[in-house]
Amino acid sequence: MNTQVYFDNLSDLVINKILSAKKSIHIALAWFTHRDIWKALYLQAKQGVEVNLLLLDDEINNDIEIDHFVKAFNFFSLVTQKKRMLHHKFCVIDYFEVMTGSYNWSYKGNSNFENILIVNGDINLCVKYVSEWEKIAVLVGYKSEYQYETIQLAALDYQISTLEIEKSIIEKQINEYLYFNQEIIDPLINKLLEKRLYLAKLKFNIGIVDETSKDKIEEEYKKYQKFQEAKSTIDEVFTISEEEQKTLKKQFKKFVLKIHPDKIDDKFGKIADKLFKKMRESYEKNDLNGFEKAISEIEQADLPLRGMPSIDNDIKVRTTTLNFKYTELLDNLIELRKSKTYITIKNVPNIEEFIKKKKKTLLQEIELAEIEIEELENK
Repeated sequence: MNTQVYFDNLSDLVINKILSAKKSIHIALAWFTHRDIWKALYLQAKQGVEVNLLLLDDEINNDIEIDHFVKAFNFFSLVTQKKRMLHHKFCVIDYFEVMTGSYNWSYKGNSNFENILIVNGDINLCVKYVSEWEKIAVLVGYKSEYQYETIQLAALDYQISTLEIEKSIIEKQINEYLYFNQEIIDPLINKLLEKRLYLAKLKFNIGIVDETSKDKIEEEYKKYQKFQEAKSTIDEVFTISEEEQKTLKKQFKKFVLKIHPDKIDDKFGKIADKLFKKMRESYEKNDLNGFEKAISEIEQADLPLRGMPSIDNDIKVRTTTLNFKYTELLDNLIELRKSKTYITIKNVPNIEEFIKKKKKTLLQEIELAEIEIEELENK
């Protein structure tokens, strides 16, 4: 989740955010007269983005000819002031990003002291805003029954698919890089280190380098060989105090009773199994931060035990399942983004070209080493 506040160039900011939408836009506004923003919404609607707009029925808004724009929208309605005035100023993009603040989408708003607050990644916040939008929309003819859980499902479904796409793209990049490294780069690095080691020995025998320099190169070669032999990573076991161990053990026993798969309602068995494994793994490694995160997820999931009144509401079951899937995907994605491999390649536009350049550099270094070896051997 990320929160940012803006005070300048607000109309440009709104336009850019609108043009970033991929699926849906929900807007509730008091005044909207900025024609460039209207055009951005119209363009997105024509390209298949679902645009939903509620606007105050006011003479200021009526001054602009909007019929041309709104015919492409999924839903549009003016909201009268008979009972309550529509004074909202918010926009929800793709059930993922909330844009709100004092700024009305008008030319005058650009010259006032105004602000826009943007929060992205908080699905529950997005759902609350869309629910508020629907609550007002049904009063002016929106053909959908207001139901918080249904909106939440739609939001979760969309965000899960978005995360899955990003995860697949990153995994593909990493796998490509690792494959090319293993097939092309690793053998060349090994060959270069072998040449350097042989060259160091030659120089030592001739008296060009001392024994310390030769040993350093030999050590470098041995480290690389060990790295190649042990590519599987060993899980780190954290060192914690005796008091922390006692607390950890006590908490583990407590939460085993809450989340063990044998104790949880069958409808939530898969979720319980994954949460239990996550908690147990962090407990076994003495990973206090990981354990705290795991039990936080357990408490948030609040899964029903066997023998408790059964949850027959399919929407609630599906919402809990999707919430867990979203959290799990987000955690996996964060780990991928933090990995050394991804940090290396994230700004690489073409991995194959990147590998080719590395290959070319290594081949040049190998060639130089071979030339030097040949010269020394011929002395």
